Amino acid sequence: MRCPKYTGMILLLLTAVTASDSAGHLPEWLGGLRPAYAAAVLSIGIPGASLLDKFTLHTGIPMLNNGNSTVTNVEIKSIALTGGATLTSPPLPFNLGSITTLDADGGMTPLFASFTSPNASLVPGGQYTLTVTGTYQIGTATHKFKATKNLSIPAAAPGSAASLAASAAAHPPEGPFPSEPPSLTEDDANDPAWIEPIGPAVAVTPSTGTAVEDYGVPIAPGGLTSGAIAGIVGGAVTIPINEGLGNGLFKGYPQEPSVSSASHASSDVVFITANSLAVYSTNSGASFTTLDPTTIFANNLDGGFCCDQIVQYAPSIDRFIWLMQFRPKTLTSGAKGQNLLRVAVASPAGIVANAKTAWTYWNLTSNGTFGLGSKKHLDYPDMAVGNNMLYVSCDVVGVGLMVIRIPLSQLQAGGMINLRYTHPANGSTAYGGHLTQTPGNSIFWAGHNNTSSLRVFSWPESSTTYSWSDISIASYSNTGLSSPTPDGFDWMTKLSGFPRTAVLGATRSGNDLWLAWSAGMDHNFPQPHIEMVDLDLANNLNVKQQVQIWNATRAFAYPALATDAATGEIGLSLEHGGTGLFENHAVGFWGDFTVYITTNSTAGVNRYGDYVTIRQNPTLGAFDAVGYEVLTKTSTTSTPNVHYVVFGRK
Repeated sequence: MRCPKYTGMILLLLTAVTASDSAGHLPEWLGGLRPAYAAAVLSIGIPGASLLDKFTLHTGIPMLNNGNSTVTNVEIKSIALTGGATLTSPPLPFNLGSITTLDADGGMTPLFASFTSPNASLVPGGQYTLTVTGTYQIGTATHKFKATKNLSIPAAAPGSAASLAASAAAHPPEGPFPSEPPSLTEDDANDPAWIEPIGPAVAVTPSTGTAVEDYGVPIAPGGLTSGAIAGIVGGAVTIPINEGLGNGLFKGYPQEPSVSSASHASSDVVFITANSLAVYSTNSGASFTTLDPTTIFANNLDGGFCCDQIVQYAPSIDRFIWLMQFRPKTLTSGAKGQNLLRVAVASPAGIVANAKTAWTYWNLTSNGTFGLGSKKHLDYPDMAVGNNMLYVSCDVVGVGLMVIRIPLSQLQAGGMINLRYTHPANGSTAYGGHLTQTPGNSIFWAGHNNTSSLRVFSWPESSTTYSWSDISIASYSNTGLSSPTPDGFDWMTKLSGFPRTAVLGATRSGNDLWLAWSAGMDHNFPQPHIEMVDLDLANNLNVKQQVQIWNATRAFAYPALATDAATGEIGLSLEHGGTGLFENHAVGFWGDFTVYITTNSTAGVNRYGDYVTIRQNPTLGAFDAVGYEVLTKTSTTSTPNVHYVVFGRK
């Protein structure tokens, strides 16, 4: 169907491209034809909505370019919302500028609009229809568009809901299977969604700026058996291990690395995943061995193994837990269908004995397990280990964040697992967010109602009900997410569309809940930066402090947090760059106001993400972290090098 021969088919297709459906998309049965024929079609992602009072609604509308050409001079002519709402801003017509294509890492420009409801007809939990019309240009040609989307106002807070129940059967170790290199394309990327509206202005007092130590240049990329150790020591921080896992071993970008380690015999077992591969060490990171997931597990489900891997070690059951994502199944219409997440467990002893046959696993399917329907799929997963539960989160694309809870004891037993999960529509504000690390007896996650309000979710292990509360914070900027590299790329291009300002960093330290997210430039912060809040779990989630990781000439983004169990200190793993600088990974401790670069990129990319990782090292009293450098970049390929980093106090 990509090269139709018949005039009638061409005429029908052109009619569909011109008219589109009510959302501004091509009809679903033409989804597979978009790359070949659609010049540019503007549509709306999941709109953010913040009902400030009974009469005032602020929205954040992601305007998406689903075509194959950048559109320019996007002129908004009308913005209408059902429910008796009247537009108050922006003044119309309003020029939105240009929107690149979704296939070019970006593909989204936010449109912020406010409405009044004189009769208080807009209510929490209400469903309304949003319509945006206007024109755009491709070259010198002007085109009209009309995009329509459902707008859901989040439920009132404080609020709660009952979790849902499901189960999954265990699969014993299998294989070996023939290697099938995963297909990593932009089609696997999570589309932009939930743009938090602009909230009421609340003054912020910037914290002390963050310095960047450049002297810690890592070792040159080596082979998997290089065993190189870099003894970088600076200030109060030591980095005894900073090992490049091999130039060219991991392919493409972003790498999305994850790490965890466990004590075994006289050394640590270290397990590291990235987008397509895994490596493990049985000698505390002195050397690593590759592990191809497609040779260990069956790969003939949905669209096949893809990406977004996460690894955690659960000490209470002595198991590594490996989370893998499969591509959505492609429907005959060309649309994306259901997919699955795979949860696998193995003991450190089993990995030492034979890492290829140590794994028992469970498949969690978007439709079969969670009943989401054949056209909803799961993306951007995360994982955390509580006292008695494993927690897995993922975006239900087009809906919101879903959190899944699995008893650790059932994973250890290796039989049927009985799980519970949240309704993704309740997690619309947390779309793209990650879970709290070291959660203890209650898991937490969060999202933004608007730029001065957080929605924090909690789910005690002792309850089948989860709840949420809204917390007022100082204002931050959710625009200005840009950081050019010396070779003409912008490593925040994808970040500005997804995951934007989602709460990626989260950890619990006693009664302190730390949350962190990427934020943009404004009059206080001349570069993109990281916002962090410290909430008091013993006092109604009151804000104890709001701080920033920032620098006048350096940009910071993609925060990951972890807690040192011995001291309660907060460890940092993040990404760093700036005007005239390449993107690089860095680590440090909150409160030192210094981070240390661990990589040495020599090329820029438009998508350096979508997350990095930090975990506590169980043996060294330090942290494990992973990031990566980009060594070369062409129009079609890149050469990354993932780094395993151990750092701690002197």
